[in-house]
Amino acid sequence: MGEYWYKWKAAGNDTENCIVDFDKIMPFEWDTLVYIKYDFYSSNSSDELEEYIDFYFGKKKRHNVNKLHLLHKGKLVHEVELFMMSDDAKGFFLCTEKDFIKRARGDAKFHLVKDGKFFVVRDTTENFVPMITF
Repeated sequence: MGEYWYKWKAAGNDTENCIVDFDKIMPFEWDTLVYIKYDFYSSNSSDELEEYIDFYFGKKKRHNVNKLHLLHKGKLVHEVELFMMSDDAKGFFLCTEKDFIKRARGDAKFHLVKDGKFFVVRDTTENFVPMITF
């Protein structure tokens, strides 16, 4: 993600309005992007959510939440980890107040913001709230 932001900046674009389009950066075959917040799943016993997770991810539920899931025809084809790999900003966070996000490939666009040393992906429908950096 950081590489994408740096290319955006080098092209002279406004870094406050960097939009990452998963359709363009994930060039393999997929049709749906899904995110389920781990805390939401662990504290929510909704039958609808249970059925959704069982349908897409089977019984490995807890291993598969808190990641971006790319699906093709209802089958998982790729997962993107949502955490920092190290303090030198090689990873990224998804910063959202939403517990569940589901997007079609053509609508999988998010803001990408550099916040201090970290890169933050946020839903384009939410206001950006800076992280507290130490």
